[in-house]
Amino acid sequence: MRDKMIDDAILVPKDIEINHIDGYSGFAIMNAMVGFKIIQNPSIRRKNENRNF
Repeated sequence: MRDKMIDDAILVPKDIEINHIDGYSGFAIMNAMVGFKIIQNPSIRRKNENRNF
Protein backbone atom coordinates (compact mmCIF):
# COMPACT_ATOMS: atom_id res chain seq x y z
CA MET A 1 0.00 0.00 0.00
CA ARG A 2 2.80 2.40 0.89
CA ASP A 3 4.56 1.65 -2.43
CA LYS A 4 1.34 2.50 -4.31
CA MET A 5 1.08 5.84 -2.48
CA ILE A 6 4.70 6.67 -3.28
CA ASP A 7 4.13 5.83 -6.96
CA ASP A 8 1.12 8.18 -7.05
CA ALA A 9 3.16 10.94 -5.41
CA ILE A 10 5.86 10.56 -8.08
CA LEU A 11 3.31 10.58 -10.92
CA VAL A 12 1.55 13.77 -9.78
CA PRO A 13 4.65 16.02 -10.00
CA LYS A 14 5.38 14.66 -13.50
CA ASP A 15 1.89 15.77 -14.60
CA ILE A 16 2.52 19.20 -13.06
CA GLU A 17 5.87 19.45 -14.86
CA ILE A 18 4.23 18.77 -18.25
CA ASN A 19 1.53 21.39 -17.64
CA HIS A 20 3.84 24.14 -16.34
CA ILE A 21 6.33 26.44 -18.05
CA ASP A 22 9.90 25.11 -17.63
CA GLY A 23 10.79 27.90 -15.17
CA TYR A 24 8.09 26.69 -12.77
CA SER A 25 8.38 22.91 -13.22
CA GLY A 26 11.14 22.34 -10.64
CA PHE A 27 9.34 24.54 -8.11
CA ALA A 28 6.09 22.63 -8.65
CA ILE A 29 7.85 19.29 -8.15
CA MET A 30 9.51 20.46 -4.92
CA ASN A 31 6.18 21.71 -3.53
CA ALA A 32 4.43 18.46 -4.44
CA MET A 33 7.12 16.31 -2.80
CA VAL A 34 7.29 18.50 0.33
CA GLY A 35 3.50 18.35 0.59
CA PHE A 36 3.61 14.56 0.30
CA LYS A 37 6.23 14.31 3.08
CA ILE A 38 4.27 16.62 5.40
CA ILE A 39 1.13 14.51 4.88
CA GLN A 40 2.93 11.17 5.35
CA ASN A 41 5.25 11.88 8.29
CA PRO A 42 2.63 12.23 11.07
CA SER A 43 1.09 8.82 10.31
CA ILE A 44 4.53 7.16 10.18
CA ARG A 45 5.45 8.85 13.48
CA ARG A 46 2.26 7.54 15.15
CA LYS A 47 2.96 3.99 13.94
CA ASN A 48 6.47 4.15 15.45
CA GLU A 49 5.11 5.44 18.79
CA ASN A 50 2.56 2.61 18.89
CA ARG A 51 5.33 0.09 18.27
CA ASN A 52 7.52 1.46 21.07
CA PHE A 53 4.76 1.56 23.70
